[in-house]
Amino acid sequence: MKEKPICHKYADRIPDNGTSACDGLACRRVRECMRYIQDHPTGIAGIKELTWRFSISSTLLRDRFKAEFGISLGAFLRRTRLEEARRMIEEEPGMTISEIASQVGYQNHSRFASAFTKQFGLGPSQYRRLVACRMKEGTGRRSWPTPHGSEV
Repeated sequence: MKEKPICHKYADRIPDNGTSACDGLACRRVRECMRYIQDHPTGIAGIKELTWRFSISSTLLRDRFKAEFGISLGAFLRRTRLEEARRMIEEEPGMTISEIASQVGYQNHSRFASAFTKQFGLGPSQYRRLVACRMKEGTGRRSWPTPHGSEV
């Protein structure tokens, strides 16, 4: 079974009926923050921007985010950005890895490559070669295993 993209995986924890173990203004803002991250994976400078945008303290945002979704805000941001980078590598062959890294908020190419490798088990350049090879073979993108056993 194909794993859900990170943004959808954790969004399922947002109750449809508007109720939650976490109620009140702060929790509403935390849920709005998650939706904003999902809708703008490349347009967020960082947690400081989110605290300003949603008028919530950094500590409260981090604590409530972790309590509500079971993942730290920083980890969610990182995973969401890396998922977007993976999508861009697949769908934007004309962009360089450095351009993609910058687009998803990494100014340091080495840190991007390290984070990408940690997340997906392959470096971004290796992943691009794999995508090109799979497309050439006509096998598409479906269920490509990584050394970590998750699907890419």
